[in-house]
Amino acid sequence: MTVLARLGLVGPRTLIRNWRLAIVLTAVLAALITPTIDPFNMALVMGPLLALFVLSIFMTAIAYRQSGMGEAEKTRMTRRRRKSR
Repeated sequence: MTVLARLGLVGPRTLIRNWRLAIVLTAVLAALITPTIDPFNMALVMGPLLALFVLSIFMTAIAYRQSGMGEAEKTRMTRRRRKSR
């Protein structure tokens, strides 16, 4: 995720906007990884995966800011607001 953020392909806002999808996909992945069918073990697998997702949001924000793409996005948003008025 950090490399994708440095390249400007994904930003932290995109990850934050899609948090619901991330939870569902994490639940599906945890269900596939877990050898048993009980929800407790699935939650034990799901917790660290969600923690990694949150960590990736922070790492993406740092990489995105360092690449200068954050400023470009702000400029783009300002232009959109001016056009809509």
